[in-house]
Amino acid sequence: FGRDTITNLNVSDYFRWDKNHPMRKSKTLLNPNAYNLSRLASDTFKLAEGKSILRNSKSSIKYNQKIRSNEIIIVNGLHSLYIQRLRDRLDLKIYYEIDKNLKGYLIDQKQKFDLLDLKTIQEKEDYQTYISNQLTLSDIAFRLEPVNLNLLRDFKDEKSIPKLKLRVTMANGFFHEELVNRLISLCGMHIDIEQSAHFNKITLSFEGETNSEDISQIAHILVPNLEDLVNSEPVWEDGYKGLIQLIILVHVAD
Repeated sequence: FGRDTITNLNVSDYFRWDKNHPMRKSKTLLNPNAYNLSRLASDTFKLAEGKSILRNSKSSIKYNQKIRSNEIIIVNGLHSLYIQRLRDRLDLKIYYEIDKNLKGYLIDQKQKFDLLDLKTIQEKEDYQTYISNQLTLSDIAFRLEPVNLNLLRDFKDEKSIPKLKLRVTMANGFFHEELVNRLISLCGMHIDIEQSAHFNKITLSFEGETNSEDISQIAHILVPNLEDLVNSEPVWEDGYKGLIQLIILVHVAD
């Protein structure tokens, strides 16, 4: 969309205490009470009204930094969907997770550092109570997982990543049929479709390879007014990152 059209708010910038505060040890980073989420909601509403805000972050050296409103406002972080009035104001709610076994593998291979490498009982309890419950509150849910868990356990090649699949849960009857047809015909992907019990959600499971050129071509098909939506030449990723870009873009266009 272009940097000049986006304002980012991150939940981590609303942490209540600096690293030396005694309360820092009493709450895990997964507990919403460790953040000033009311301030986050208030700042989001101000930006949505076209007003500027001042960021006074406990986790950043950029104190009292002025943040201007833009056409697109992104609220990112662990508790983005926790407060209902903020959740109701967001036009598109996205949940993203990595399978815990795959996450552990990536951390072991030093290919990814993840905040949610849960080490304590309290962290695991807070994750179940406050984080994973936000899955049901999302419009789109992405989950990256290994194709074969047993192969992942035996995978020893540090220079490679085992075969992965992407599971996407979203509203039924939107655009998934055309997306599936295009990905199969252009990329030869293997795609499974699962219907929810209430028929209002559908889950697509993607396996296979795709490149940025394929993603760009499908984007122009699914979003006919793409040139009006993006203000710069979009940089498409290969593989599952590009697929995530594509699915989010179609939802934003809608």
